[in-house]
Amino acid sequence: MKRNGGATLALVLVPAFLLFGLNTTETAAMPEYVSFRGGDMLLGTMQNSFYVLVAIALRFYFGPLSDRRGPRFAMIVGACGFLLPCIALLFFTDLPTVIALHIVQAIGLAAFHPNVMSYLTDITAPERLGTRLGVLRATTTASAMLGPLLLFPIIEHAGYPAFFGALTLAAAIGAVGTVCLPQAPRRRKAAQMSDGADTAARAASGELSFPRASRTVRACLILLPCIVGVCYSIVLNSSQSLMRANFPGANDGVMLSLFSAGGLAGSLVAGRACDAFGPSGVIVACIASLASGLAALSLPFAGIGGAMIAAAFAGAGYSGAIATCSAAGGMLVPERRRGSFFAMQQSGIDLGIVIGGFGTAALLSLGLSIQDIYQSLAAVAAICIPLWFVLYRPAKIREG
Repeated sequence: MKRNGGATLALVLVPAFLLFGLNTTETAAMPEYVSFRGGDMLLGTMQNSFYVLVAIALRFYFGPLSDRRGPRFAMIVGACGFLLPCIALLFFTDLPTVIALHIVQAIGLAAFHPNVMSYLTDITAPERLGTRLGVLRATTTASAMLGPLLLFPIIEHAGYPAFFGALTLAAAIGAVGTVCLPQAPRRRKAAQMSDGADTAARAASGELSFPRASRTVRACLILLPCIVGVCYSIVLNSSQSLMRANFPGANDGVMLSLFSAGGLAGSLVAGRACDAFGPSGVIVACIASLASGLAALSLPFAGIGGAMIAAAFAGAGYSGAIATCSAAGGMLVPERRRGSFFAMQQSGIDLGIVIGGFGTAALLSLGLSIQDIYQSLAAVAAICIPLWFVLYRPAKIREG
């Protein structure tokens, strides 16, 4: 297989787009579907949280499995984990079975999502890794934006059987695309460093790193996505309330749409910048963008135009930080541990989203306003910047 081949990249992005979009769309639809089948919204919301927690637990198995068998094998298992329950949901409609089948899809969430990053890292040269992972992050962000937009109208016009039929079709195409992926080559340690004068200059300036990292650095690359995941979840759960409180009469969904659009652009820009300047400074810039955006969103006098710009900046910081942390991990973590690392990093993001969901309800119940919550989030994000400089100390390439 030709490294950096465009055809292989497309083969990775198509299943990623379909299966990430399937997961987002189905998860968003499940609370209403549970209510439709006789449950209530609390049960629907709780089963979604349990779904994510089961995926986090399963990654303790699928991470090491990827290390042993390679990311392609784990991706195929994950794609089947999405597809088979989708098929079953076409035929089984009683509430306990519906919930059980959705929980089974945690296999897909656990096995497919982290190993897309691991596979792409395996087939990409280090000097282009940030760009490629930025493109992947932008692709999955686009799928999360378009999935509900395209598939939710099916529920209204044709009902849930047609909706799950569309999800099954997406899962089937994604699974076939995953099976068609070539096996990722085993990368030699020397291949993780470029040759030539340009590499020597970058090594002298400290921009390139050994493909290894201390436990502290790995913890940073897992904890930071968890923190930004909390920020994303609180924005997701409170954006409608914020819009109604500050801008009554405006479209409630505009803020979240611009947050996602900013994330799409931020992933691409941060990925390219990571390749050009190294990940550390780019991560700091992304966290600063997230913190400033959250702080501005807490200021109602900024006006709706200012709030929308702030939402875009916050989204760019969120997605850019995750894409860059993934690229840093791909550069620093050795291949034999890469599957486990990406599994833990994705679990950090998912855990942050779960914490943010419960945290939003808890903070509001304590009497805090949306503005207070956003200001607190901005402060937490800002504190991460000096901590990052203190803790992020990857080993540098040494001459000879």
